[in-house]
Amino acid sequence: MRAPTVPPSTPFPQTGDPGAFAASFERLAVGALLCLAVASVAACGGQAQHALKSQSMQEAARAAASLAKESASPEETAPPEAVVVRDSAQPTPDNPSDNLEREVASRLSSPVALTQAWTQVGPFTSYLAPDAVAGFDGGVDVVVHFHGASLAEADWRSGVELPVAIVNVSIPGYGVGPYRDAFADPARFRALVDDVVARVGGAHVRRLGLIAWSAGYGAVQQVLADEESYPAIDTVVLLDGLHADYVDGSPDPRALAPFARFAHDAAAGRKQMIVTHSSVVPGGYASTGETASALLDDVGAERVEETRTNARGMVEWYHADQNGLHVRGFRGGDARDHLEQVHLVGDVMHAFVAPHWAQLDVLEERHVLASR
Repeated sequence: MRAPTVPPSTPFPQTGDPGAFAASFERLAVGALLCLAVASVAACGGQAQHALKSQSMQEAARAAASLAKESASPEETAPPEAVVVRDSAQPTPDNPSDNLEREVASRLSSPVALTQAWTQVGPFTSYLAPDAVAGFDGGVDVVVHFHGASLAEADWRSGVELPVAIVNVSIPGYGVGPYRDAFADPARFRALVDDVVARVGGAHVRRLGLIAWSAGYGAVQQVLADEESYPAIDTVVLLDGLHADYVDGSPDPRALAPFARFAHDAAAGRKQMIVTHSSVVPGGYASTGETASALLDDVGAERVEETRTNARGMVEWYHADQNGLHVRGFRGGDARDHLEQVHLVGDVMHAFVAPHWAQLDVLEERHVLASR
């Protein structure tokens, strides 16, 4: 069923080893650039110094569950996408959702300045955050970008409209294996998030988003499979980054299980998930297009075929939207098309993540005021 809140004509702003094939594409596409980025990160070295208790993520999980129920109320909320969809409808002064929409739009009216340099926190890990990133209660919104954040640095610096700490995890190696191995111990991810929150002056993580391009999905797969981390994660973004082996000619459902669970929660409005994919066909294992189709089929979301071209010249040929689940399919089956996908991060933040989190901010503050 088509999502009633996102018109099909609404695009992004007009501006063997699953993962091994993608990794070889990256080497062809970015070559020396990626090598220099990895070398620069590796040279910094050092271990994270402040591994805090996981209590802050548990608190965030409880708060997220409470806000999910409140934000699902049709009397109180408007869809996050409404602030970026332009149509001829005029606000109704007596409608509370119109007031919410205007307040959200006001908060997104000025870009957040990200002029600081990346701060190293450990091997292959750094963060970027604006001044005063912590909220009134000490909460910090965190986005962890696995693989490619340095390649999309310009998109990050121009595409953020809310104070958020951006964590860059770029692990050298080949394919998805290094990311899976690095986060096989789920405590490592929780410690990383809490460490960054403490470094930027926060008391706890408030909202948490995971973004992965290409092989970075291996880390997201591990984090989503962790029952302690899962409740705290509000948003997942996969940029041409979900592969799986074939089982009886279809993507392995066991490999997709953590993502399918999150997709169901997003389709039900409890989470937010954005998936983009190219038309690269690796052969031997499922492409990102096939895994995206498997997720859509699993939740019963309708695909709408509509060709449109963004500012980078990327041709989108279908989209699917169901509550918090959004999938965008793009044409193009070579190395450049795969590389272009990482640059969608700014569009995704602008069209989906920032409006959604701004809405949750407003609802949270209203709840605090009402309880006084």
